[in-house]
Amino acid sequence: MLIKELFTLNPEQVNLKNEGVAKVRAINEVEDIAIVEHELKTFVCEGEYHDGLYKILYDYLKNFGNSDRPAFWVSGFYGSGKSHLVKMLSYLWENFQFPGGQTAREIKPLPADIQELFVELDRKQKLNGHLTISGTLRDFPSKDIYYSFLQLLLHSLGLPKQYHHFKFIYWLKQENAFDEVKAVVESKGKDFFKEVENLFVSSILSKSLLEILPEFAENEIKAKELLREQFPRVNTIGRQDLIKTMKEEIFPMIYGEKIPCTLVVLDEVQQFIGSENERATSMQFLAEDLCSHFDSRLVLVATGQNALTDTPLLQKLMARFRIPIQLSDTDIQKVIRKTILDKKPSAVTGIDKKMEDSLGEIARNLEGTIFGYLTDDRKTLVADYPLLPSTRKFWNRLLKVIDTAGTSGQLRNQLRLVDESLKAVANLSVGYVVPADNIFNQNQTQLIQSGRLMNDTNNLIQERKAKGGDAELEGRILSVVFLLDQITSNIPDSGLKSNENTIADLLIENLNVNSDAFRNKVKELVKKLVSENVLMPVSDEYKLQTKTGQEWEQEFTKQYIKLNNSGDDQIQSLRRERITGYLKEKTKGISVSQGYSKTVRSFELWDKETEPNTDHNLNLWIRDGWFENEKLVLDEIRAAGSDAPLAYVFVKKFRDTELRTEIIRHLAANLTINAMGFPSTPEAEQAKKSMETRMSQAKTAIQELIERIGAEATVYLAGGTIIQSGSLKENMSEALNSIADRQFPDFKGKADNTGWGQALTKALAGNPDALSAINYKGDVDKHPVAAEILRFIGNSTKHGK
Repeated sequence: MLIKELFTLNPEQVNLKNEGVAKVRAINEVEDIAIVEHELKTFVCEGEYHDGLYKILYDYLKNFGNSDRPAFWVSGFYGSGKSHLVKMLSYLWENFQFPGGQTAREIKPLPADIQELFVELDRKQKLNGHLTISGTLRDFPSKDIYYSFLQLLLHSLGLPKQYHHFKFIYWLKQENAFDEVKAVVESKGKDFFKEVENLFVSSILSKSLLEILPEFAENEIKAKELLREQFPRVNTIGRQDLIKTMKEEIFPMIYGEKIPCTLVVLDEVQQFIGSENERATSMQFLAEDLCSHFDSRLVLVATGQNALTDTPLLQKLMARFRIPIQLSDTDIQKVIRKTILDKKPSAVTGIDKKMEDSLGEIARNLEGTIFGYLTDDRKTLVADYPLLPSTRKFWNRLLKVIDTAGTSGQLRNQLRLVDESLKAVANLSVGYVVPADNIFNQNQTQLIQSGRLMNDTNNLIQERKAKGGDAELEGRILSVVFLLDQITSNIPDSGLKSNENTIADLLIENLNVNSDAFRNKVKELVKKLVSENVLMPVSDEYKLQTKTGQEWEQEFTKQYIKLNNSGDDQIQSLRRERITGYLKEKTKGISVSQGYSKTVRSFELWDKETEPNTDHNLNLWIRDGWFENEKLVLDEIRAAGSDAPLAYVFVKKFRDTELRTEIIRHLAANLTINAMGFPSTPEAEQAKKSMETRMSQAKTAIQELIERIGAEATVYLAGGTIIQSGSLKENMSEALNSIADRQFPDFKGKADNTGWGQALTKALAGNPDALSAINYKGDVDKHPVAAEILRFIGNSTKHGK
């Protein structure tokens, strides 16, 4: 059985007739009816789409007849289906009748609760009439938003969109002359409404008017003058005039005394407002007028990419657009599965057996990454076929990564991507799958335009693919390496590595055979591409080489070798800097206090080679196993004696090879960027960005290694006592508090009192009884602290505590 025979919709046919883009336009506009019919048939009224329809219909019916009603704001990322949702609503509201006689609600079976709401709506529409006004205000440009809306309304009713043209039509209706004048114009082989567009200069129209209403003017020239005077051209309309025109002229002319059940859909309102404060204010007033002056017969639905709370301009609309409908990406896969991936019931069992038989290969694909197979994926294997779970997840993330303009349009782009992918495998037998690298072909133009895919790289890939045979597979390997670089550069924790296994995983396309032979072929071709300097090995991964990239890579290699051979000073300096930085971060929040008075003692992390001075600050001396021999350091610590006021933190020489490698990578990348200078071409700019990414990744790896190494550091007191209270921070805190008593041994017995601040203040003021603040009544010079101060002052060495 061929893959195309599995689906409800044949993949070889043009299934995305609208190319994944729903355009909201006036209901009477001439458009491809097949597109509308297709959109209705494939509309998935589930999840957020169902909830959105339900909210609008339920609220409309609930508030029917009330004096005021809220408006709706439909938001969601670009391509999430906002326009599609409101367009389907407009056709279902109108219950549009197709040439074959079927109506919109007959074509699209709806959930029972939605159907019940439409039944109730239909009753009210039969009593009052119905109208759908749908479109974008940008299609009717005017400085006046009310005039733009008036044009949209007139256009939706099939009337001339210019106000003065409408006024002429309305006047003819009032004179009961419309049908006759129109018939005369058309009898002369002219289109009546086109002649109305030339109201002031059309001789046919003036003559026809005089033929039916001879009293209107003496002759054709006078008739044209009167038309100019009576129906002057305008390009604005006031708020009250708009309401009056709608209630007293437009609606009565079409619906008599009743106001129809009206749905107003304004698509892309956020884009229309842009950054213009005045437009946002005018939109607020327009919404208020539409929602409060038409006996609650009119409901307004607008769309925008952002929720109203997201920007200050949109927040102005919150008072009127009180009901939000937020579309996310939660239902994207459901929509795809219910439309272009929908399977024939008779095909399900066969697909399920094939998936079960191939589960080993499926689970192997991208195993150990965030894109790998999970147990829950088994539930959707049949629905997603011929896409593997790993491919679907990889594509989802990649579309977001490569979308520099914010247009990843998950639903839109994925519908197109899946549709084109199905066409590519339609005539293959069941068991074949869509290879993950197919996304490169579909997004190649976008990647070039966004600057992600350089011409050198693209030409390199396409030249290989064009040759066919092994060279074609080589081109596919290169495209996969490119795609992997997009992911790993932006999502470093994805678990992906651009190695031979991952490359083969993303190229797998046949589950009917064991993949070992194919994987070996991929490994063979990867080695060939490396030997040709098309791919470059970086650690256990592979990167693309362009001519410019090769120049940068050569410079990096030169700097790397130089550092590895003679850069120990730079390596040691950076390692020491990062270790010290890590330990300083750990000491943040540590507070050392001594005695009953909790006198605060300042401390310092000492990172010099010479022993610190212990006269004033407490010291925690950093020692490491790269710079010094661990045994000698421990001997020195023990020899210092248990009275010495000094603590140590010794960082052992762990993970030396890994840390050295990452430090060299970081330094070499930085030196390369400096050496290559400012990039003057897009290829050089990309090479620089790649080098910056390499430097950033090395920096992250260094930090992670330092944290692991630092966590194993040992804290000692002079004399050799090891502090093992708990975490490194807790150990350092205890050590510093312990050496406070060593460094200031007389403090607790002679000076531990909370009143010293007051005593000092009194002494400075000349109070002879200053020591009373510490409850001392004897001779001042006999107090231990005073005696020590006097001794210190008289001691020429100035040594003391």
